Amino acid sequence: MNHVKSRFEVEGIPEDILNEEKRERLNNIMNEEQDSLFEFSRVSAIPAPGVHPRLLCSPEDLPDLRRRIVETETGRLLIANLRQQNEATILGSHTWENQVYSALQLGELERVEQLLSNPSYSIPQGHYQPQLIYALVREALDTWIIGDAVRGQAVAAAIWCYTRGKEEIKNLQNAKNPYASRVSRV
Repeated sequence: MNHVKSRFEVEGIPEDILNEEKRERLNNIMNEEQDSLFEFSRVSAIPAPGVHPRLLCSPEDLPDLRRRIVETETGRLLIANLRQQNEATILGSHTWENQVYSALQLGELERVEQLLSNPSYSIPQGHYQPQLIYALVREALDTWIIGDAVRGQAVAAAIWCYTRGKEEIKNLQNAKNPYASRVSRV
């Protein structure tokens, strides 16, 4: 029996693809349109290095995305749900998530660590974990769609602080509990 490699076996790791090491090979695979379970017409071309966003959509998709949000029932429902979720969490004026979001924007890592160590979620936790990250992603998407540079800069600062501050937050936690680094986290 001959083994036919699936598209996933030959694509490579995402970092290689995004760093252009395997872009040509992936573009060839995506253009073959041999996978009957995958609708290739719905996939955008891989953007050039340095063009963002690049994972789920690209800047060339923005006009059509904006159109579908306005003209389709599904688009209207999706964007309304996204905004409702963020208003109930990171954009809600007196929510725990808003306190974390504000501290992240200001780079207040000790405050972020304090808040994260004692969560008080405004809405029930779903299957997207951690919920705060998904709220930041939703906010980044919404600001990109509507073209709000001020909100975009705020969420970019929060995401940057969260990703860069994770090690510092871990160090703060370990400083308060010298045994924390020895405990296995589940």
